[in-house]
Amino acid sequence: MENFPHVVLQSKHEDFHSDDITKISFHPQRFSLAATGSTDGLVCLCDLGATDDDDVLIQTFNTESSVNVVGFFGPKYEYIYSLTHIETMQFWDCLSGDQLGAFADIRNKEQMSYIVDYIIDCFYHQPSQRLFLVAGTFSGQIEVLHANLDHVTHFQSLIGCHSSTIRCVLFDSKTQRLLAGGEDGMISLWAPMQTLKALASNRESKRLVKKTKEKRKPYKDKRDGK
Repeated sequence: MENFPHVVLQSKHEDFHSDDITKISFHPQRFSLAATGSTDGLVCLCDLGATDDDDVLIQTFNTESSVNVVGFFGPKYEYIYSLTHIETMQFWDCLSGDQLGAFADIRNKEQMSYIVDYIIDCFYHQPSQRLFLVAGTFSGQIEVLHANLDHVTHFQSLIGCHSSTIRCVLFDSKTQRLLAGGEDGMISLWAPMQTLKALASNRESKRLVKKTKEKRKPYKDKRDGK
């Protein structure tokens, strides 16, 4: 702390986790909210802006395994996803604390047409309101999967840059680009995926159709003589 005089301790919380904290993710819209993951298997949702210490911890979710990554998703980022070190995945409702879905180990299932050795992270695509799971292979291939609450489907493969395990990814929602870093010492920047644009356009078209239908009369007017 002496080397960084501009760093000021705002608060200290010691009772949330009993083991190493592996990830802290802040809410994209409510910056005082944070989700923490730990090797103790717990994910904690906290309001760091609470004035009373008893109000800081909002929810606790038990993944029953060491947590690797946590993050927010949903139209209002009202849900939390968690990824564990044994390649499992869970979805949670921030408000109610209910578990909405869960996946066991998704690696190399016989019914899959693609190969996955490990899962890396997720990103939420706001225009299409879809959650994507990013996985990888030991040879450096990136697999982007669409994660529903009850199943995972293949979306796109990113090939040709890395030759080893991918350790982290970051999706830029403004530019629609994906940044990845691997054990091979390479950092790759992937251009916006055309299929993501198609998903957003398709969703917008459905909205227009819905609005058009809503303008129609729900019954026939007897005054029209019909």
